[in-house]
Amino acid sequence: MFVHMHRLLHIRGTLTNLFRVSAFILLVCLPWAPKSNPTIYISVNDISREVISALKTGDAQGLSSHLAAMIDLKIPGYYDTYSKQQATRILKDFFSRNKIRDFKLLKKGVETQESYYIFGTLETPTMTFRSYLLIKKSGSEEYIQQIKIEES
Repeated sequence: MFVHMHRLLHIRGTLTNLFRVSAFILLVCLPWAPKSNPTIYISVNDISREVISALKTGDAQGLSSHLAAMIDLKIPGYYDTYSKQQATRILKDFFSRNKIRDFKLLKKGVETQESYYIFGTLETPTMTFRSYLLIKKSGSEEYIQQIKIEES
């Protein structure tokens, strides 16, 4: 009986020490744990709703009203920096060749304090495209700085 009691006390002491060590490690390591992206709060000037609506219908003109003066455009056949007018023509051509059925938003996140991104999929009757848009903030204005559309 004494041997069993001694073993139980030894096990209890071991578990207590293990708990103390685990608590110490958590308290020491927790402040250095990686932080997640900050939450995006939609402001009055947030253009993402209008952009997503334009993507859902393949509306190049709807996107055009939010394009920067110069935009990085990477879609099949076009990989360069274009003027707003050139990018609008290219997007119209892309949407006329690829009838959009839907756009599904997969993620919206913070790139920097002055920019955020929209990531999703453009669905056509025959194909799905991954899409990424970078939206920059300048004062109270927001504009699309980059559009990437790639085959999935």
